[in-house]
Amino acid sequence: MQVTSKRLERNSFVSFLQLSTFFLDLFFIQAINNLENMIFGMGFEATFFPEVLSCFVLALYTSYQVHPMSCSCA
Repeated sequence: MQVTSKRLERNSFVSFLQLSTFFLDLFFIQAINNLENMIFGMGFEATFFPEVLSCFVLALYTSYQVHPMSCSCA
């Protein structure tokens, strides 16, 4: 993994994929919150658990499927 890490850090497409995790997270949170507002009414608010945390995990998993180094700590 360390052999290719320097080459992947310089690749702008990889940086774009890593940044897309943030936008995926926002998209998932907005989609789930809109669905809850349709079902439970306009006064319903998203809470940290389960909506926000599950959307964050889903965005990390999705970006990991696209590019595994975007979720690694190495």
